[in-house]
Amino acid sequence: MKTIYLLVLALISLILLITVRAYAKQEEKPISLKSLQADLEANLPVGTPFDKIKEYFDVRKVECSYVEKTDAFYAIFRNIETSGSVSKSIAVEVLVDEQRRLKKIVLKPVYTGP
Repeated sequence: MKTIYLLVLALISLILLITVRAYAKQEEKPISLKSLQADLEANLPVGTPFDKIKEYFDVRKVECSYVEKTDAFYAIFRNIETSGSVSKSIAVEVLVDEQRRLKKIVLKPVYTGP
């Protein structure tokens, strides 16, 4: 009897978790190339210091790396759109100058799939 009770409780918990995650996914606003460009320009104007650039991506939990050899941050906003088995992401390159301040931002769509 106790085992059945625990199984039912686990099943209810699983259903609740799936429902909450599905609802949260619906609430997210989709990102477009244009809206991301506008957000980056608003939050990271030319001259933004290195630490603020890193903070922008960290706060948004976006994968990001700085490559000293190219003086650039590389970030990717993954799976912003899905059509069938093809997913669209946006790759971001943030170039910095010798003082490690933002110089230029380049965005490119990236498509992945089978």
